Amino acid sequence: MRKRNLLSLAIAVLAASMGTQVSAGIVTIDTFDQTTQSLDFDPPQETPVPASSSVFDEMQTEPGEAIGGYRDMFIRTDNEIASSDNGQATVVSNLGEVQVSNTGNASIVVEFTWDGMDNSADADTNGLGGIDLTMSGLNDGFLVGNTRTDLDVNLQFNLWDSTGAIGSIGRTFQQDTNGEDVFFAYNELSNQIDLANIGAIQLVITGPEAYDLQFDLLQSTTLTGPSQDPAQPPTSVSSPATLALVSAGLFGLGFTRRNKRS
Repeated sequence: MRKRNLLSLAIAVLAASMGTQVSAGIVTIDTFDQTTQSLDFDPPQETPVPASSSVFDEMQTEPGEAIGGYRDMFIRTDNEIASSDNGQATVVSNLGEVQVSNTGNASIVVEFTWDGMDNSADADTNGLGGIDLTMSGLNDGFLVGNTRTDLDVNLQFNLWDSTGAIGSIGRTFQQDTNGEDVFFAYNELSNQIDLANIGAIQLVITGPEAYDLQFDLLQSTTLTGPSQDPAQPPTSVSSPATLALVSAGLFGLGFTRRNKRS
């Protein structure tokens, strides 16, 4: 009876492990789902926003929302924004997403920087204290979730390690992108840096006049395999705790059999 119970337990736990999966090595950069933050150029009537104008805001986020506990938002414009136009970047916490919008002839450059508390638009290259984005080699890139854009928009990540070295990865999101998860591979960085010792992370968003963009998640993770489509979900593996239970059950079954034979 004991042998049969152990066998049943092992089979049940093994079956449960088939449906119980955890994502391998995810490092959350920002979920954008708890803290609302907004910057905009909304010129009053007959008072346009001059070229090279900028606005900066640093906000403390809720625990677990953003890496380093703070999110810097910086917007600037390279062209004059007329009083009839508007450019805005907003983190909408109740939707858990970033929204960038431009009307008419407006086109803002948006920068998000995660570098701890520094109250500066410039990246503090030691602000995160040496974060391991790879989780000991498990992760191989950034995932940007549920991306939507009406025009061609460029997203570029700038990463600084704690020595001050910088590497960049860029992607152009094609016009009418709708709900795609897009992967930025670390092996495409413009410069070799220490990904296990990262001090600051920055995302720069640029686009043509009147572009709009939304996305809802940013994390360091991995693909499911070397030929995996970047738009697909990250790797899932069986939980180590579940595998340990399976091993214990099978070991107990073998031990019972040996005792019976002796």
